[in-house]
Amino acid sequence: MITAFKKIAGLESLKNKSVHQYVLNGLALAFFIFYFFKLHSSLGHTFFWSDENFHAYVSIVISEIKGLPAVLPDKIYGGYVYSYPPLFHIIGALFISMAGFPALKFINLILLILFLAGFYLSIRKHYGNHEALLACLLLSLAPIIAINSIRFMAEMLSMTLVFFSFFYLVVAIKRGKNVYAIISGLSTGLLILCKQIGIVVIGFYLMLLIWFLIRRRQNARLLIYLIGTAALIIMSYFIWAIYHGIEMLGFVSMFLGTKPQWAAAAVKSFRRYDSSLREFGYLFYNGNGAVITVSYLIPLYHFIRTRAKDAPQNYIFWLYRKPK
Repeated sequence: MITAFKKIAGLESLKNKSVHQYVLNGLALAFFIFYFFKLHSSLGHTFFWSDENFHAYVSIVISEIKGLPAVLPDKIYGGYVYSYPPLFHIIGALFISMAGFPALKFINLILLILFLAGFYLSIRKHYGNHEALLACLLLSLAPIIAINSIRFMAEMLSMTLVFFSFFYLVVAIKRGKNVYAIISGLSTGLLILCKQIGIVVIGFYLMLLIWFLIRRRQNARLLIYLIGTAALIIMSYFIWAIYHGIEMLGFVSMFLGTKPQWAAAAVKSFRRYDSSLREFGYLFYNGNGAVITVSYLIPLYHFIRTRAKDAPQNYIFWLYRKPK
């Protein structure tokens, strides 16, 4: 009688669903514990190279002077004006102050753990548990994620902030709530302080605001909250940069105009040897031929033809379809 009642009420299926969810979550947790353990074990075989040396050097300078340097000391960089976004270096300086220089190697692994936790919780809240687990598992398959988690580069932090910036913008538009736009703005402001891609993102949001004012005014308010929050986040650094005569896009001088001797040599080396994209394209084409090389564009073409007007990608393609 009790069993029949549970089946009629749906309690039996609810119980099985709960058990399955616990099992699935437990297996995923075991996988990620092993995943993080393997990444941690790789840290013993890594060493700083390329831009990692610059990031580590600036983090040391910040930890020593207890502030941002307007011009880097002449020991290495010959009076180079410090125009790189400072957030990642500030985090590095905090780790040095708390646990010493070796702690720098662990920053991005810790960021990856925090990112996946926030990634899972955000998607679970707005889309569901299974969707969140699947997204996390797919993310763990990306080699670039694993590589950047054991390198002292700003990409892991910028990737985290890019995700939360765009994800909570989509949620804000979907829910129509200012709080999600503010979260997106907070992420965007920190992104500008982390890496130059933040300038591109805020530029896209400004164009999106103009489009919303013309075509979808009910969402313009959300973009104003987003952009306003981002502006508040970067204001102190912007004032500091103006006071010290530093251009926030000063890194462009590495490739234009006059530059220190070491920078000129670096640019010459970049232009001669740093051709990873060109080399990849050349090797991929030679190994696979023209048909396979071009065929990867077919799914993108199909997606644009069939889904470009659907939310949220319609904002990317500047298309708008009125809800039915």
